[in-house]
Amino acid sequence: MRIDLERSFSIPIDGDGDTEDLLRYFRKGKGEFSWSDLHGKPVVVVVGEAGIGKTVEFENQVARLQRQGKPAFFVSLNQVLDTDSWTLAVEDSASEYAAWQKSSDVGYFFLDAVDEARLRSHADFQKALSVIRANLRNHMARLRLVISSRITDWAVENVRDAVQKYVVSPIEAALRAAAAAEVQTSEDTKAGHVVQMPQETATERLDPFVVSLDPLSRAQAERLAIALQVVDAQEFWAAVDHGNYEFMATRPLDLEWMVRLWNDKHSLGTYSQLVEGNISNRLTEVNPSYQAAGAALSLDQLRTGAEQLAAATEFSGRPFVLTSTTGGAGENEVASIVVLSEWKPIEVSRLLASAVFTRPTYSSVASTGMSASR
Repeated sequence: MRIDLERSFSIPIDGDGDTEDLLRYFRKGKGEFSWSDLHGKPVVVVVGEAGIGKTVEFENQVARLQRQGKPAFFVSLNQVLDTDSWTLAVEDSASEYAAWQKSSDVGYFFLDAVDEARLRSHADFQKALSVIRANLRNHMARLRLVISSRITDWAVENVRDAVQKYVVSPIEAALRAAAAAEVQTSEDTKAGHVVQMPQETATERLDPFVVSLDPLSRAQAERLAIALQVVDAQEFWAAVDHGNYEFMATRPLDLEWMVRLWNDKHSLGTYSQLVEGNISNRLTEVNPSYQAAGAALSLDQLRTGAEQLAAATEFSGRPFVLTSTTGGAGENEVASIVVLSEWKPIEVSRLLASAVFTRPTYSSVASTGMSASR
């Protein structure tokens, strides 16, 4: 089931992860950018927690652009292994892709999702980007690339370096070359008067434009609830308002199970019951790629790990959890790799990438009852 909601985006809040930042995350900074704003940037990275709807929004935006007659393509990064797989990735729009290659139009490519491409190894992610670079090398100056990532994956330096190397730098070089060529063409048309313009100033330094996918607006959440066949919608939203549960109901993953609960019991239960449901549903990995790759940890293991981290933050008085498996924890952090000392680093990373964690600032993530940073 898919409903077109046309989501909004915001600059991720960067700060020290204190209570003020957490309030800013929930109450402000929403709706700063629309898709039309993002498409003015050559490379955009959309970050968001698991279950917030990145993939669906990418697919919907591709469909919107195609309806406008624009060349737009959705590509699952974990399916790109070589040139043949790239061809298969754009197979559903093969004729449009071939036509775009022969044109001079801007092409919109939505690359989903960094975390799935890294399930087996970081090398797979690098390989996918190198294949994309090779197949689009003659069109770099007219690309608009949008990449989706779970927050914890984008926080990995190697991920950002790979995007810079295989995507951003080639596009920047192509834009500089195109700008220099345009200047030269202009010079050639001026009889006896040449205006010199250094190539290095032909275009500004290119960096990926990083935004977070906003939670649903209330109106969007109400539309989605109807699509999910909520019973007695007015009463459902009255119960949401009465319990101050809108922060849950504006996230697609949460709204779906809340509607199921409501339809079954015609009640959202007590606060503790709803929080329990929130944790259980957010710890369950619903991504088919994770399940197919055997990368989804058991619910029992995830629950145990989440409880241990919550206890560590509670008893230490440090409200944040260091998600990095290297480096020392700050004064307000507990080190996840120390608390979960018997876990493998990849298992710790998978726990912290689960939907139970959200991000109050660009450098931190938070969950029900606890927070995590960097």
